[in-house]
Amino acid sequence: MFTQGLNDVVPLTRRNRNEELWGVHGSQVPAYAIESEPGDMLMFNHKTKHSSWGGGDRRRMFTYNFEERMSGEQLPHLVKMLEGSTREGKGAVYGDAMTRTAGPDRMRHLEQRLAVAKEHGLA
Repeated sequence: MFTQGLNDVVPLTRRNRNEELWGVHGSQVPAYAIESEPGDMLMFNHKTKHSSWGGGDRRRMFTYNFEERMSGEQLPHLVKMLEGSTREGKGAVYGDAMTRTAGPDRMRHLEQRLAVAKEHGLA
């Protein structure tokens, strides 16, 4: 319920709208801070609401998503996951650059999500 409430107030967007929506800067939103240093790796469910404050303007972030290929009986779970995770509300499971530049080796890892999303009208 809490997460759905956040989704309703803070839709997926490239622009930070905390001050506009809540009247406070994002760094003032109640949260649990995970201290880290350059080179640290943080791992969490990508659906976890998260943000980053106080870093320099030259910082970089690399995101890796790991997921096993799902078996037939797990496919309903994959459909449910995909229903709430299309990129930026555009109905895309992956960004254009990810699929456009994928050779056969990478496409092998992308094909299940792409096929399931297409089959269920999520792409």
